Amino acid sequence: MNINRAGAGATLAVALLLTGCSDATSSTTPTSSSTASQTIAPSTSVSATGTQSDSPEAQAEAAVVAFWAMRDQLASDPKEGVTKLSDVARDQALDVHRRSLNAQAAQGWKQVGLTSVTPQSATATDKPGEYVVKACINVSKVNIVDSEGKSQVPPGRPAQSSYEYRVQRDGEKWFVVQDLLEAKPC
Repeated sequence: MNINRAGAGATLAVALLLTGCSDATSSTTPTSSSTASQTIAPSTSVSATGTQSDSPEAQAEAAVVAFWAMRDQLASDPKEGVTKLSDVARDQALDVHRRSLNAQAAQGWKQVGLTSVTPQSATATDKPGEYVVKACINVSKVNIVDSEGKSQVPPGRPAQSSYEYRVQRDGEKWFVVQDLLEAKPC
């Protein structure tokens, strides 16, 4: 990936968090019966491991929830740096979200509030230990503020959008490895 494309990806990730995607609607009714969501405080430690009793699908979904919990934690405290993101992400997802978090921190912005994540489905790919997880990402309680506390979120940002994540198992841990940042309605 060349530097211009990587920079554009980071800018796109920040823009999507701030504004959502034009394909997404601001519907507030989830279309899934799944109830998993992220409810941890930003200072809480995050794990992307599942228990022996969890199905691989449930573990893959939990990896996406853990990914967003870590992302929230790092965006809420930009001084913490982004190295912990590698505990829950690798490859393209790690690269694009690390760049996004660094770009946000460089602007002096930080996140206030937590993202709500509702997994919708997890489907195995042809690669062993790999799943595509669809999840509804709700940012209605998330604000991005500058150093003076002024919101940087434009009016009209969709409250929630659905995204697909490629998740891979490595030993007992799960990692989000791809996030193409393509929003669809939940």
